[in-house]
Amino acid sequence: MKTKSKKLLVLLATIILMFNLSSCNKYPEGPWFSLKSKTARLTGTWKIVEGLDNNDVDVYYTFEKDGDYILKYSYGNTDYSAGGEWNWGAKKKSIIISFDGPTDDQLLIILRLTSSEFWFKDDDGDEYKAEKQ
Repeated sequence: MKTKSKKLLVLLATIILMFNLSSCNKYPEGPWFSLKSKTARLTGTWKIVEGLDNNDVDVYYTFEKDGDYILKYSYGNTDYSAGGEWNWGAKKKSIIISFDGPTDDQLLIILRLTSSEFWFKDDDGDEYKAEKQ
């Protein structure tokens, strides 16, 4: 009888833990669990692979651990880059990018953030998918 009670108790504890973990999902598209911190997952260079209107444009976002940020894009023979700083938004559900110079801040709402995938929505509601380079 004691063995059945212990098994039932372990089963109930497991079910409760699963519901608690799934309800704490930070981003709509996941992941629901990660051993890496959000900063560790975000740090690096990301290439936009979906969401651009023009497939001839290459866009790269680089997030440094110290808060530096670089946006690079190339189209044909033209290369452009802009720098600034990034910070986490409320509850680390978004990223606030402050560019050097007189440009307005940009808000990226995170939809998915893994070690290899970064999906986000920009200020205009456009969705993008990026892969780590």
